[in-house]
Amino acid sequence: MRRLLSPQSTLAVVCLVASAAQVFIARGLLTRPAKPRYAPRHGNHSYVGDDHPLYLIAPDDMPKVALAIEESVHWELGDAGLEQWELYVKEHSWYKLGPNYHGFVVTMYHDIHCLRVLHRALFPVIAPQHAAGGHAQHCLNYLRQMALCRPDLTLEPPDVLARQWDVDRSRSTHLCHDWSLAQRRGDEAQAAWLSAFGGALATSRA
Repeated sequence: MRRLLSPQSTLAVVCLVASAAQVFIARGLLTRPAKPRYAPRHGNHSYVGDDHPLYLIAPDDMPKVALAIEESVHWELGDAGLEQWELYVKEHSWYKLGPNYHGFVVTMYHDIHCLRVLHRALFPVIAPQHAAGGHAQHCLNYLRQMALCRPDLTLEPPDVLARQWDVDRSRSTHLCHDWSLAQRRGDEAQAAWLSAFGGALATSRA
């Protein structure tokens, strides 16, 4: 007849197995390679071809902020808003990332760039040197696809056409990624590139 382990022996075996499992789990966690989060830190990427991070900042690392949709006196149409539409993209758009400073643009600024292109298409007289042409069609379709890619399902009141925009200037509040962090992170990357090559660029332009 098979002998059964005493309760004390059974408890000792269970504790031994549990301890061994913890050791293996801990070893696995400690030896797991860290996944690079931010593109400017390079990580294990060479930035050659497609060997680069998918994001400037990983989505899980982006804090959430509330955005109350309001009408604005800025970003007007035509001559009144030309400077803002043109300069914002020029100052915050292209980034040089990685050890060899390869050029990238993030989707957020591609969106804003396309809004600038559509503004030019609406008022071709004020920026004839930037005639939109087929670029406007690309941007219209790109913004459509980005709206589908990042669907915001916040419920809004169905009074869009009935509201008095000059009086009732606010609408719903949306939960968003902190775009200011994205802008700062990109500006830091751009500053690093200018610090490394700014002198050479100034010399070449002289």
